[in-house]
Amino acid sequence: MYQEAHRRLVARHYDCLAEDRRVDRSFADIRVDELRQLYHWRYGYELPDDDAGSEDLELMLHTIALTGGDTIKKMVMWAELWAPWLPSMQATALAETIAANPRRFSSETLGEHLRLTFIERERLGIRTIGSVDVTKETRLEMSRQKRVKRNASGAGCRCEASC
Repeated sequence: MYQEAHRRLVARHYDCLAEDRRVDRSFADIRVDELRQLYHWRYGYELPDDDAGSEDLELMLHTIALTGGDTIKKMVMWAELWAPWLPSMQATALAETIAANPRRFSSETLGEHLRLTFIERERLGIRTIGSVDVTKETRLEMSRQKRVKRNASGAGCRCEASC
């Protein structure tokens, strides 16, 4: 009796883990959301009309170009919304140029370009962009320590609460 109940519990646990790993959205879509959240945190609803705003716009457009679909239209619409200071023709030309050869940024490289601090990253719940002040290895070790502490306190697997 006990073994059967235990098997069901283990099976349920692995079902929950499989659901957590299910891919509903692409990595690029998640990163677009995280960039938008960061830009909103830093600037409000409009990128600044300066070099930093232009660089942030280009980083976002490269990311949008990787999402699939009508990327040029998505990029132009995003530029018109977040960079109203950029003329429409220039936004279209920039979108076409980027769509022809989009760059893929590693999480660490993107974190350096954005000068994203660990505090900002944690506060905003950003997971696909690295931080400029804490290395990837250190972040992984911090995550491992947090998991060990959570397990030592008797907390179960996080997925059990949702099942």
